Amino acid sequence: MNVTKKYKENLTKFEKLALWINTYIGTIEFTVFCFVLVTIPIFRPETQTVIFYISSGYLQLILLPLIIMGGNLQTKHHEIVAEEQFEKLLKNEQKIEKILSLLEK
Repeated sequence: MNVTKKYKENLTKFEKLALWINTYIGTIEFTVFCFVLVTIPIFRPETQTVIFYISSGYLQLILLPLIIMGGNLQTKHHEIVAEEQFEKLLKNEQKIEKILSLLEK
């Protein structure tokens, strides 16, 4: 079975959410959106309280930990894939050594 498919099937709902947020919200586009969001109070001071609540409360306290968690999950996935590739390379190396020893005979 494909390692990536197997890995994704074993994720919890929260881990899937963290990966989704990391993929779609952890982007430059979202960064620009956040920049615009926190810049609005400069031009519309009456929105300052709402914007600051959204930016400090929601973005920092909720999304940041999920983005970090998503990054950790992606790292774990890459480690699993790398380990599988390493094992395949070792098997191939053993096969090549066997072929070379047969050729030498």
